[in-house]
Amino acid sequence: MILATETPKLSIEDERDDYVRIAVEPLRRGFAHTVGNALRRVLLSGIRGAAITSVRIDQVQHEFSTIPEMKEDTTEFLLNLREIRIHAIADRPAEMHLSVTGATRITAGDIEVPGDYKIVNPDLYLATLDGDDGRLDVVMDVETGFGFQPSERNKNGEHLLGVIPLDAVFTPVRKVSYEVLPASGGRGSEFEQLLIEAWTDATISGIDAVQSAARSLRTELELFETMGQPITARQLPAHARVGLTAEQYDMPIEELQLSVRAHNCLKRSGLMLVGQILEKSDDELLTLRNFGEKSYIELIDKLLELNLIDEDDPRVRRARDGVFAPSSEETMMTLPPAPEDEPASAPSLAAASSGEQEAAVGGDEDPEITGSLGAALLEALREAGSTVEE
Repeated sequence: MILATETPKLSIEDERDDYVRIAVEPLRRGFAHTVGNALRRVLLSGIRGAAITSVRIDQVQHEFSTIPEMKEDTTEFLLNLREIRIHAIADRPAEMHLSVTGATRITAGDIEVPGDYKIVNPDLYLATLDGDDGRLDVVMDVETGFGFQPSERNKNGEHLLGVIPLDAVFTPVRKVSYEVLPASGGRGSEFEQLLIEAWTDATISGIDAVQSAARSLRTELELFETMGQPITARQLPAHARVGLTAEQYDMPIEELQLSVRAHNCLKRSGLMLVGQILEKSDDELLTLRNFGEKSYIELIDKLLELNLIDEDDPRVRRARDGVFAPSSEETMMTLPPAPEDEPASAPSLAAASSGEQEAAVGGDEDPEITGSLGAALLEALREAGSTVEE
């Protein structure tokens, strides 16, 4: 006989880049439909995505114009552009550019994409230029959003001649279905099993989509849990505490494109999301094993580049000034001070750690990195420090 307090278990039955199938049981009777329907609705309309919202084509005034030397007409070309699937790394608008000449077959891979975005279907066919004199120059405006946005809403203020607005399909989730079955193991009719399937356009994995939907639901439901109580910082959603959107908080650290050393240090410490990193203080980050000043500056540089922190953030000033006070004797060693007549340079954000002894003196000694030569160097540094103190 199952206990009423048994915790439901979740299992991933199938997973691909654009698909996931998840089973959850045991759920009390009625809750499988409640959870399944809520997740389905949020997955279909509440996951942020990116899409082209307007297009400017050289020498083309509107969608009914013709493009010289191109096999497709403008309308067909625009429909092909709508099929481009774009993964947004940062939540900000940008432009993509397409410039081709001569007889050629044009695909989405020919588009120049800014660092904040990535086209996940570069083999998508767009058009063909037939003649050697053919030329196509296109500027595409890309934005992030939710659900579907008709072209009428993509007209920014007064509609300009030559700017062609497009219907934008932001949602990265293509289809969601769920099924409610009796719980396995002879649990009886009081308990149910929820099977949920989600198909995406590969700009986000099925698992990430379901996790994002669950976090969105939890954020909204927290309002009811804390109603009538004063709002404190601890009751705010995690992403709000660090000044991020929910999507930015959930950004995997892989999208920061850090060096292997910095990435591995964060991952070994269980920091898998950007939001988890920003919840840590500077001292907590600098005491991570093998995560020294150089790694810290690299991290801050990437966060600033992606607009995840502001220019006036204290962490940016700290990285630029090169002020890294040791947190404890266990994690940092003190080197002899520099002579007073030797001017101290103020390093830039990208190069503030040029004189850093990250592996040697910036944290616990790692035998895999140090070796016998490194051990001897550490011992010499200790002796030098003790000599100065005497």
